[in-house]
Amino acid sequence: MSKSKKPLQPIGDANDPRGFWYLLQQNLVWLRVHNYSEATIATREKYIRMFLRWAAERELCDPTQVTKPILESFQRHLFHYRKADGQPLA
Repeated sequence: MSKSKKPLQPIGDANDPRGFWYLLQQNLVWLRVHNYSEATIATREKYIRMFLRWAAERELCDPTQVTKPILESFQRHLFHYRKADGQPLA
C-alpha cells in the first residue's frame, strides 16, 4: 500500500520573488535542470523546509535576515536534534 503525498504548502509569501518559497522553487528547478535524481531533490527539499520551519519559529521571514550567526544557531539546533527513535541526525 503506497502512501499518498499531500501537496506541499508554501512557507512565506509564495508571490515574493525574493522570498523563501520562490527561492526554494528556483533551487529545485536548478537541481532538475542539472539532472539531480528525484530522490536527491526530495531530500534537499525536506531539509530546506526543516530550516524554513525553524526560521519561521524565530520570526525570520525574509532570506536577508539569515546571517552567519543565524546559520550557526541552526547548526547547534541540528546537533541537539533527535529523531523519533532518539538517535541524532547522521
